[in-house]
Amino acid sequence: MRTSFCLVLLLSIVITIHALAASKQHAVVVGGGPVGIAAALTLAKHHNFSVTLLESQPASSAQTKYDPSK
Repeated sequence: MRTSFCLVLLLSIVITIHALAASKQHAVVVGGGPVGIAAALTLAKHHNFSVTLLESQPASSAQTKYDPSK
């Protein structure tokens, strides 16, 4: 009885750790200029974050056509 309880407890701990490791963290970047966009892209691409980018002004044509490969 005690062994089965320990196995169930160990399994629930492993499942919890796996779920926490797989979940994305969330970041909010304030400012949609070049630095804000670079920060948002870096967090999303290299650090497994979901990102919300906030900007108070309407997007300019340069921002809507941003190409990170250039």
